[in-house]
Amino acid sequence: MMKMIRRIFNFLSWIVMTVIIIYIAIASPMLFGYRPVVVLSGSMEPSYHVGSLTYYHSATFDEINIGDAITFQAGDSLVTHRVEEKNELSRTLITKGDNNETQDINPVKESDLVGKTSTITIPYLGYIVNYGRNIATIITMGSILFISYLMDILDNKQRRKHED
Repeated sequence: MMKMIRRIFNFLSWIVMTVIIIYIAIASPMLFGYRPVVVLSGSMEPSYHVGSLTYYHSATFDEINIGDAITFQAGDSLVTHRVEEKNELSRTLITKGDNNETQDINPVKESDLVGKTSTITIPYLGYIVNYGRNIATIITMGSILFISYLMDILDNKQRRKHED
């Protein structure tokens, strides 16, 4: 019975390690200035599908052009929409989601501009990222690794005991 439980935890540990490797791969573009962003709504369909992951890199107001997808701060959230108008005088951008009927109500101030969004999206990976931000998920993954480690230590002690 103990052997079966140990095998289950070893299997779960491999899954957790695979997920950790995926997280590292997701974070690796950050070394080059690209930050991941999860698409949470359908406002940018079909360019950016719900649940997909994309990246943005910081950009100045002057580097943004009409037609660019940008990521900007809207309250406590990051939003990715496309620039429809650029006002040099007020240093604001009028944005609209590709799938929305109307432009966004509030112009994006230069100070709220976070960056220019990549055209590359990775479907479904955003769900994994959001799931991994949950404290319960982090605790569960850590617990699986810790229990698996303890079971390996106990198993090694038992082996040594039987060998002596």
